[in-house]
Amino acid sequence: METIEVLGAFVIGYGIFRFFSRPQATINKKFPQIKIWFVQLFPRLKIQISRKFIHIHHWIYLSAIFAFLVGTSSFAHLIIIKGLLLGGAVQGFMYKDRFSLFEDTFGHQQAKMKARQSRASGPKQ
Repeated sequence: METIEVLGAFVIGYGIFRFFSRPQATINKKFPQIKIWFVQLFPRLKIQISRKFIHIHHWIYLSAIFAFLVGTSSFAHLIIIKGLLLGGAVQGFMYKDRFSLFEDTFGHQQAKMKARQSRASGPKQ
C-alpha cells in the first residue's frame, strides 16, 4: 500500500512542478514576485549578489527538504509529502540548465530586451 501512495505522490509532484515551472507556461508570469532585500523567494528562489543572481533550483531545495525529512522521521511518516518532494526534485533534473546556479543580471536584462524587440518587430518574412 505504501508503494502505491509513494508512486501516486511522486507522479502528482512531478506533474505539479512540470506545470508550474516550465519557462513558456503563461501561469509562470501571473505569479507575484516576493522579494525581501536581495533574496527573491517567489516564484523563483534567487539571491542577488552585486550584479549576479544565485538561482537555487527547485530540485535543490526539494532534495534538501526530502533528505531532512528522511533523516529526522521514519519513512512511514509523511510518506505522501516525501513522494511529492521526490517527484518535484526528479522533474527539476529534466532541464538543461539544472546545474547552472549563477546568472548575470546584466545579461539577463539584455536577453529580456532582445526578446521584447523580436516580439515587437513581428515575424520575419
